[in-house]
Amino acid sequence: MEAFNDGNGPFVAGNVHVVAVDYNGTLLADSAEPGRIGTNISTTTDPFGIPLVTRLAETARFSIGLVSHDGPGPGNDSAAGPGLMVVEDVDGAYYVAAGFSAAEGDVFPSLVMNTTGEKADRGDLAAFVKGAVAYTRENGKEKAVAAFNDPVGGVARGELAVMALDCNGTALASLPYAPGWRRTGSTCSATTTPTS
Repeated sequence: MEAFNDGNGPFVAGNVHVVAVDYNGTLLADSAEPGRIGTNISTTTDPFGIPLVTRLAETARFSIGLVSHDGPGPGNDSAAGPGLMVVEDVDGAYYVAAGFSAAEGDVFPSLVMNTTGEKADRGDLAAFVKGAVAYTRENGKEKAVAAFNDPVGGVARGELAVMALDCNGTALASLPYAPGWRRTGSTCSATTTPTS
């Protein structure tokens, strides 16, 4: 927690930082808002009333996942816009999460995920997903899943990578920075998995 709470530490990268929350909703670490540490944030919602902390906890209980939300960008002083958080359970008692605001065009700081430095916009994302669907239809499920799971196979482009789930929520292919999604029998919540 000491490292997570260090605003100049290894878990801060530009506008992205790690937060830690226990399953009762108590904020354990947040370098951006140290005054809230130790308080219960379980009722935190986004501007549309979506219970963000509840969704983070639900998703973390599946081990690792993504939670989309809407809220202010870095510094809480910019216009509200879409954002995405990656969350993972640590030991069954608490979870860690980090996210970024898509409205700010931030790139998640992952050398595996974004090796080109390109920043994708919504049009790029839509075209990328359509390309993944076309690839799957042309080559079949087995070949597509193998390609989507290959971090150096050329399917990932810049900050865009494919995640595929079956209709039961079982992960078939994961983002390169989240290999835990490929665990046998791993499932995710349909309410917290982005549809695009």
